[in-house]
Parts: sequence; structure tokens; C-alpha cells
Amino acid sequence: LTLKHWVENLSMARSSKLIFPESKNDFLSEMLMSFKKRSKSLKHKTIEISIERIFEEYDEGRIERIELEIETYSSNNSKICLNIYQDRWVSVNCWERTKNEKWDWFYEGKLLPIVEGQKFVEAVEESLSSFYQMNQDKVEKFSAIWMPLLARGPELVI
Repeated sequence: LTLKHWVENLSMARSSKLIFPESKNDFLSEMLMSFKKRSKSLKHKTIEISIERIFEEYDEGRIERIELEIETYSSNNSKICLNIYQDRWVSVNCWERTKNEKWDWFYEGKLLPIVEGQKFVEAVEESLSSFYQMNQDKVEKFSAIWMPLLARGPELVI
């Protein structure tokens, strides 16, 4: 297996206007359009947003994904990181590192077919709102937001 990795269309929110990359993949295009429609609201709820369109090339073919990193206002060291793959696989990582707080939450799965871009962006916005009340004991609140949207396969329980 060889892996080639490159990034196209990097966009940062520190500029006055967010610029969204385009994708030829229908699913990723829908996700990007949904974020674009809510970009004004998202800019007012975050310190910084970065969006990257990433290609990973393997011997078997090429995989495209969108990577979003959103720095929240709850502290200047808290983020939501999203990886959205062309096959609807999504990973969500929320974390905060401050002098008083250190917590991390991660979940991944396949976005259910009934979930469209608008519902996905609503989950991101709900997660952003949850950061203000978050601590290590409350991180499972993110599970209530994301578990209904992301399907995971059967897991081995021992």
C-alpha cells in the first residue's frame, strides 16, 4: 500500500469572507453547500474555521475528504475537528485544553442516508453551543447529538 496525500483549496476564516472549496462528489458538495449556507452564523459563533479538501491516493484508488477545524469561543484552546469522507464516513473530535479543563470526545461512523447536509450542520452548531457548559463529566452530551446521525457497525463486547 502506498499513500499519497495532498490538499487542495485551503480556506481560512480569519479572512473577512469564508471561501469554500468545491467537490465533484455529490455528497461532499452537499455538505460544503450546507456549511456555506450557514457560514455567516458559524463565523459569529467561532474564532476560526479552516476547511481543507484532501485527497488520499492508494494503489486501489483515490479517496476525497473534507476536513473542518473549528476553534470555539468557549476558550481559545477548544476545537471541533470533522473529517467527512466521500463515502459518508464521518469522524468528530471535540476537545478543550485549558489550565482548569482538559477533556476530549471522539466519535465516528457512517452518516445515515436520511441525514442531509442541513441536519449535519445543525449538529455542528449544537455542538458549538455545548462547549460553554462542557467539562470532563459532561462530554457524553456530544453523544446525544452525534449518535443518532452516525451509524457504527457491530462492536465486539467482551
